[in-house]
Amino acid sequence: MKVLKKIPKKALFFLVFLLTISSYKNELFEVVKQLEIYNSIFKEINVNYVKKTEPVKLMESGVKSMLSNLDPYTVYYNEQNIQNSRLVQSSGFGNIGARLKFINNSLYVVEIIENLAADKAGLKAGDIITKIGGVDVSNVNESIESLLIGDKNSKVSLNYIRENKILSATLVRKNKKTVAVPYYKITPSGIGYICLSKFSKGAAREVESALKFLLIDNPKGIILDLKSNPGGLLNEAVDIVNLFIPKNTLVVSTKGNNENYNFLYKTKNDPVNSNIPLVVVINDQSASASEIVAGAIQDLDRGIIVGKRSYGKGLVQEIKNLPYGSKLKITVSKYYTPSGRCIQTDKINANRLFKTKKGRKVYEGNGISPDIMVGKIDKFNLIQSLKNKNLFFLFVAKFNKNQIIQNIENYNISSKTFESFKSFCFSEDFKINSKTETLINKINTASKEEEFILVLNKLEKFNQIINKEKESLFELLKVDIIEQLEEEFIKFNFYKKDLIKFSIKNNNSIIESSQVLLDIKRYNSILKK
Repeated sequence: MKVLKKIPKKALFFLVFLLTISSYKNELFEVVKQLEIYNSIFKEINVNYVKKTEPVKLMESGVKSMLSNLDPYTVYYNEQNIQNSRLVQSSGFGNIGARLKFINNSLYVVEIIENLAADKAGLKAGDIITKIGGVDVSNVNESIESLLIGDKNSKVSLNYIRENKILSATLVRKNKKTVAVPYYKITPSGIGYICLSKFSKGAAREVESALKFLLIDNPKGIILDLKSNPGGLLNEAVDIVNLFIPKNTLVVSTKGNNENYNFLYKTKNDPVNSNIPLVVVINDQSASASEIVAGAIQDLDRGIIVGKRSYGKGLVQEIKNLPYGSKLKITVSKYYTPSGRCIQTDKINANRLFKTKKGRKVYEGNGISPDIMVGKIDKFNLIQSLKNKNLFFLFVAKFNKNQIIQNIENYNISSKTFESFKSFCFSEDFKINSKTETLINKINTASKEEEFILVLNKLEKFNQIINKEKESLFELLKVDIIEQLEEEFIKFNFYKKDLIKFSIKNNNSIIESSQVLLDIKRYNSILKK
């Protein structure tokens, strides 16, 4: 330490500078070295391999393998991918007004948007698309968008299956922008409710407009519903927080390996209302920008978070241009809430302690955890496993004709339907997030290959025990599963706004939010913990 004190400040600065440059040169040399090795391997394979190679497929396979070691959001796009994406996003092209998804190699209609082409042509959720413009969709999984998009007011023909009948329809593409706030109202109990479905361009203006309209009636509090909101534009999230938070307040920061991606995002304007009681509702599908809003409101003690733990998507991507029209979407930094906790799910740093503005305890590593958790928690995340296999959707698609929904707001399914759903899930051989089950499945596969009959017989007993555990999970989560099923049936038969109306009256997280806003003592006590 005494030696360092004797070194002049300029010399010390110069020494640090040299060490930094040296470190940078070493890193750069390692990158160049590995590139040379990779190029040599690629060249040798394409010139000398025993069979004829396809350089494009070989290159893309190598890139995909390399990116698989990073995160699922760092993605390479070739020139064809880019062209399809531009067509989809271009304002000069229309869409059919339906959300489609490949499930078990079939292209399902999973949601219909009111008054757009698919709706007017009579398509319904659960329909299976077989042909688009005469092209069999089973052979075009990756480029399905290129068949759907086209000039505004142009036509596209669809063939589809409904209840084992082959039907057809001709759709006229429209270029209608869907709103970010599909519904807002004052509830009968005097609570202002705003549903925000996405953080698209102009979302903050839509929320502001809805908020100002609701404030005219002096509501007892505001519910901002971000359930199943996948996120979107960062600046919209910051501006939405700004509606409730004073000017020049930190909302979120980004930090990465490269300092050029380290930024602080603060509010720029005076709030619309900084005092009205506020509840933000989230669930396991609330991600990214939704988590920025919920995390900021929680850390700044501006409101209460109600619902289920959020998704935990706190990574920031940037598009980099590559040669020959290709691009790389690369994760460059992570999102951090005002208290300094990272939004991204991280098992290593799970449950790391932070504190809000008023000293309340909050934790890092598992997305945003609500102040009021609604529903049961199971370590195997059964409901998410069922969603991953699309079992809620497939069950409703199969049994929807047996459900007659006369009154949306008072609709509820019977215990018999719950039992039918449970049986359906077991018939689909669903898996839970269990290391034990994963290991048994591996042993089962190996035993079949090696014909270990005695081992297979023993494994059957283990499988029976695991199935009993699964049945116990179904009973533990019965209320939550029924809620999911009811909402799926409503979504199947009606529109987005109808599902929201149903949720306001029946969703347990919305009910809990209303109750806490109507009990101001409880509300304040939670913020003081």
